[in-house]
Amino acid sequence: MTGTGDWKEGERFHGGASESDISSWIDSLGL
Repeated sequence: MTGTGDWKEGERFHGGASESDISSWIDSLGL
């Protein structure tokens, strides 16, 4: 992830997004 942020499936992850936040989002995708 870059400091400028990414839009993925309606979720915005900014430079301050923690690994747990991202992991929770990935889990919610059901991949």
